[in-house]
Amino acid sequence: MKVCILNSSDGRYGGFSAVVRLHENLLRCGCDSTMLVAKKQSNNDTIVEVSRWKYNLSRLITRLTHHYRMFFRKGYKEEYYFDPYGKTFVTAKNILDKLNQKPDVIVANWINGFITVQQLKELSELTGAPVIWYLLDMSPFTGGCHFSWSCLGYQYKCGSCPALISSNVSDASHQLWLYKEKYTKDLDLTVVSGTQWLKDQSVSSSLFGHKKQHKIMLSVNEEVFKPVEKSKARSLLGINDDAKVLFFGAKSIAEKRKGMEYLFKALDALVPLLMNKRINVLLLIAGNEVDIDPKINDYYQKHYLGYIHNDEMLVAAYQSSNAYLSPSIEDSGPMMINESMMCGTPVVAFNIGVSNELVINKETGYKVNLFDCEEFSKGIYEILIAGEYEEKLMSDNCRSMAMEFCSRKVQADAFISLFEDVVQGNKSE
Repeated sequence: MKVCILNSSDGRYGGFSAVVRLHENLLRCGCDSTMLVAKKQSNNDTIVEVSRWKYNLSRLITRLTHHYRMFFRKGYKEEYYFDPYGKTFVTAKNILDKLNQKPDVIVANWINGFITVQQLKELSELTGAPVIWYLLDMSPFTGGCHFSWSCLGYQYKCGSCPALISSNVSDASHQLWLYKEKYTKDLDLTVVSGTQWLKDQSVSSSLFGHKKQHKIMLSVNEEVFKPVEKSKARSLLGINDDAKVLFFGAKSIAEKRKGMEYLFKALDALVPLLMNKRINVLLLIAGNEVDIDPKINDYYQKHYLGYIHNDEMLVAAYQSSNAYLSPSIEDSGPMMINESMMCGTPVVAFNIGVSNELVINKETGYKVNLFDCEEFSKGIYEILIAGEYEEKLMSDNCRSMAMEFCSRKVQADAFISLFEDVVQGNKSE
């Protein structure tokens, strides 16, 4: 099976790393997979850069469009991550020229700034290969938003966009929806989501609702992300072994959808409970100390990791911790829940994204209603006061759950089966 994977970059963070993992998993299971990116950051020979300067130019134009909106028009609400039309200079022929052979199937992921839906359709027509779009957020089926928050415009062809602070039904969001609809309407497209949360959004969307839909969870390398003795991991990070450790963080702590303000409230509510039990807690934090230090209760010890650039430190952070805290309030994942559980570390999270499937109360952590900071703090407390037996049982449950749904083989096998189905369906038409 010859597979062409398209992604803007092969960077080792966020959604980019999720796509690299898929590519590596397919290779490991015998697929002839080639990953094409606009901007290559690794030395992997099976990952091919198409055109870095064209990608950089497209990103520059996108930024200029952003500033135009902000300063010369009404602007838009940053938390929606609204993408303007953008501009890309890579053609379907450029991509074909980088491939040694025509693919049997094309897997699109995060292609913003790399190729457009028009070029995706052209590539499919040139090769005769069906397209699978592996969703990392909502942007492929909206009029520009990566996350819609409470807006349901994506179900109704967008327009009157709150992200654009617009009351015009034919505004830029609707025009972008029309553009996407033009090139996806007749495209041989199968949609795959990493969570049921995102799949439900895709199914209800006016753009992708009529397409074939599947769910395949994001994978985690179980040989790297695995449980070890906490003392060993803490030694690597320079953490004393005499405290309970809570790990949290984000690429951008200030990002509204990551919900840090709700976590800080939960940590405040937790202090009286900890003082009564005389529990010593250390917060292990990935992110910028300047951004968050003043907002954390002085009761807690703090250990800052800064921005984590490699799996070794990230894995050690999970392994060192009694719980991973995920206060995201708008998220298609987050993938860190999958990673934490593969390390055997329970999770406390709001009931969004992948937490609805992986976090089971008293078994793999605690899942609480969105914005309920008091219940969030109680979930943390229950993990901290667990006895040795309960702690090990919860850790074992986390690992078992992650292996069942997020291992490399589970993901690869599901995709290979899907490839065979869509290719066979394409040949029989």
